[in-house]
Amino acid sequence: MVNNALSESLEIVVERVGNPAPRIYERMFRRSPELEPMFVLDRDGSVRAEMIRLSFDALLDLEQEGQYARGLIATELTTHGNNGITPAQFVSLFDTIRDVVREIVGEQWQPRHEQAWSQVLAKVGDLVARG
Repeated sequence: MVNNALSESLEIVVERVGNPAPRIYERMFRRSPELEPMFVLDRDGSVRAEMIRLSFDALLDLEQEGQYARGLIATELTTHGNNGITPAQFVSLFDTIRDVVREIVGEQWQPRHEQAWSQVLAKVGDLVARG
């Protein structure tokens, strides 16, 4: 069932590696090195952890009804925009999360996972485009 495939993929990630945040940020900084200096004051990783938690909350909410995610994404898009983050950079975090999840899930990644992630990421893109 596609309906909970995104949630299922995240559960597999937690079972396999626990917290995927270090992998997500490593890949994000490799793709967009200009973003890394923005985290220079995040010495204990709490800002990164909170960003990942909120991103996962939004993704899981968008897999369902998406009411919470709509407000969250609008707020965070404005906040991050005020800090110089472009809409494309904002969306790229969600793409990076998907890529890392896909990599960790590995051989268990199914077409239903791909479909669920594609649907949710399309919703993210639509919300960001609307501002």
